[in-house]
Amino acid sequence: LVDRVFTEVNQSFTEMAGYTRDELLGQSSRMLYANDDEFDHVGREKYRLIAERGRGTVETRFRHKDGHLFDVLFSSSVIDPADAKRGVTFSVLDITERKQAENALKASEQQFRRLFDVTPIPLGFVSQTGGIDTNLRFKQVFGYTSADMSTIDDWWPLAYPDAGYRRWAMETWEAAVNKSKEQHIDIDPVEYQITCKDGNVRTMLVSGISTENDFLATFFDVTERRQAEHEIWEKTRIL
Repeated sequence: LVDRVFTEVNQSFTEMAGYTRDELLGQSSRMLYANDDEFDHVGREKYRLIAERGRGTVETRFRHKDGHLFDVLFSSSVIDPADAKRGVTFSVLDITERKQAENALKASEQQFRRLFDVTPIPLGFVSQTGGIDTNLRFKQVFGYTSADMSTIDDWWPLAYPDAGYRRWAMETWEAAVNKSKEQHIDIDPVEYQITCKDGNVRTMLVSGISTENDFLATFFDVTERRQAEHEIWEKTRIL
């Protein structure tokens, strides 16, 4: 390209764009862009990066001769660093399939997130460092707001303020997680006394599954059931 006008193209590029070599040579590269705004944006960004780094790489969309748009990774560098007016050489990689896969994954993640947030069971992604990403029901049960959860780096001291009990809870959870990984099974349910934001303690049956980087934990509130069992035990003991 010289002044963004084609001066040479190879066969792969003509096949990608759908034009013949003769149809491209001498023409502005604007013919491949969806609109003027995208053409101007790529030009500004590309030459800014070339000036800073010697090479400009930009994701954009090209319009095929038949009219359909496709995603590309467009990389260019000056032919002669001492004389930028000689133009730039460029390479173009068709990344349409990659972008489609990324968009599909994003849509899947968004759908999962919606289901995650509306599930009536408290759920939380627990990281290996103690961070936790929770759904709406979790916040309601334990009394936290979204703002509260965004500032929590380590869930353990809040959930288990007593150091001795916290140590037991962490060791028990770690053992359950390790067993899950070794045997490729879900994390066995473990009962914990978890402290809410207001200081009240609730008895939760916690289980979950291992994911790639963290653990999806489910929290079943069994506080009332345990209280009822204790009351029955007390009455039986008295009798």
